Parts: sequence; structure tokens; C-alpha cells
Amino acid sequence: PTIVVAIWNREKFRDSEYFPRKVLERLAPAQRTFLLETYMQQDARSDDYLRYLVEELKPAIDSRYATLRERESTFIMGSSRGAVLSVYAMSEYPHVFGGAAGLSVHWIGTFERNAAIPMATFAYLGEHLPGPAKHRLYLDRGTETLDALYGPSFDFGGDVIRERGYTDANYMQRVFPGTDHSERAWSGRLEIPLLFLLAGRGSD
Repeated sequence: PTIVVAIWNREKFRDSEYFPRKVLERLAPAQRTFLLETYMQQDARSDDYLRYLVEELKPAIDSRYATLRERESTFIMGSSRGAVLSVYAMSEYPHVFGGAAGLSVHWIGTFERNAAIPMATFAYLGEHLPGPAKHRLYLDRGTETLDALYGPSFDFGGDVIRERGYTDANYMQRVFPGTDHSERAWSGRLEIPLLFLLAGRGSD
């Protein structure tokens, strides 16, 4: 009853394709230049990447498989930078994605705690995160390795999301003590976001 489309990432261009362009544009020029030169191959391609998902990949899947194409049956999920991209995708294409999930959500944007990137992200979400009536959102983090840096931004991000009207009925936020930033950790809890998103369709 559910089709999972797993999209491989182009490792060299992962930062360029996953960092939300409209968040980057909200940063101070010096910090924006630093991120472009350090992480993004000097180009922010996230909007192009989302257009690929929506205008090329999804139509290809819909044409080949017996899919339910409507928003309420279409979700996007990722981990780390992919978690941020998933929330961005639902915000940019609320008519396409009825829900998003992010594991070990990397609001900090780099490998150090900072305020500028999370604040720019939350300012964007404060204006563009779609309303909760027709959308569901799941976010989590661990407490070890890179996830150990996520506490403040994760908690504040949850406050921003709830101020947009999300409640326990359509928003789940979880912390997994003792888990790290790895595929092993994410696979161990994958059923939780999947069941949460699919529950919005009335699935068993």
C-alpha cells in the first residue's frame, strides 16, 4: 500500500542541493559567502533540486506505478541536511507534499552551534511553513556525536512550528537519548515517522 522512493545523493553536491536557498538569502553577505565557498561548491541548488523532485521524478513515478498522486498521499523525509530539505520542500510545495519528516534535523547548517543559520531558517518557516490543517510534520534528534549540538535549535524550532498552529495531532517532536548521527540510529527508529505520516491518511 506504500511506495518508498529512495533518492541517492550526489555527495560532492549534497550541501549545494540540500541547503535551502531562501534561507541562504536571509543571511548576512559575509556568512552567505562563507557557506557558498566552504560547503556548496559556490552555488545553491536546492530550489533546482526541488523542481527536479516535483516536476521530473514524481511524474515519472506516478506514470509507472499505481500511485495515489494527491497531496494527502505524498510525503517527503530525510535525515540531517535532508531533514531540513524535507521541511523546506513541504514549505515550497505545500500543494504537493502533505507531510514531511526529518531525522536528526540539522538546523545549525554547519558543524558548530550558531544562531544565525537557525534564526534565518525559523524566520523563513515563520512565513512559509504551511498550515497544519492539511499537513503533518515529524522531527527528531539524538544526543550523541553531531546530534549533541542540536538541543537549543531543536527546541526553539519546535516552538516556531507550534506557533504556526501545529499541535500533537499533526506534529511529533522526539528526542532519542544515547543515539548518534548515523544511518544505524535512523534505521532503528524509522517506523516512528513513517507511521506518523501515514496515519494522516487513515492507514492501519
